[in-house]
Amino acid sequence: RIGFSALELRLFGNSFVLQRGGPGTPEDEGFEDVALGVKVPLVRGPEAGYALSFDALVSAPTGSTGFARDDWGGALTLLLDIPWGRSGNLTANAGLASGPAGIQEAWTLNVTPALSFGGSWGAYVGWTSILASSDDAHFVDTGITYLPSKDLQLDVNGGWEVESDDWFVGFGLATRWGAR
Repeated sequence: RIGFSALELRLFGNSFVLQRGGPGTPEDEGFEDVALGVKVPLVRGPEAGYALSFDALVSAPTGSTGFARDDWGGALTLLLDIPWGRSGNLTANAGLASGPAGIQEAWTLNVTPALSFGGSWGAYVGWTSILASSDDAHFVDTGITYLPSKDLQLDVNGGWEVESDDWFVGFGLATRWGAR
């Protein structure tokens, strides 16, 4: 993420996916598409009591077979962040996205409450719904974040896809460059 006074540029590198299936389910691995996005704040500041932003994303068909789109894709999302108390916030997102590898466009909804502990540690649990004309998906996910510095975040997360009963685990790293 590269922050400027009026917007934030976002670059998403290829995530590596290692998919291990159960009996009768294929195993696969590969990279997802790279993406470029922009986040524009619409309303923010202590006087508002919340932050509302708009996010636009475009992805290029650069990933591995089975994890990449056949053509360019994208997403448009409204992001709402409501702080509560000194250590918590509630994030709610709603948007329209094109799916990977031939999946039709889908509405996305996400609600995630989060807490921070001692300034460096945080935890969250969330619900995500992907509503498509062909097939819906619903996920419960949770994670722990650690900030070793104000410009670096590490996280571990996991979750469950309700309909398929599939589980997933992820590891993340985010760094901040640019104006502060």
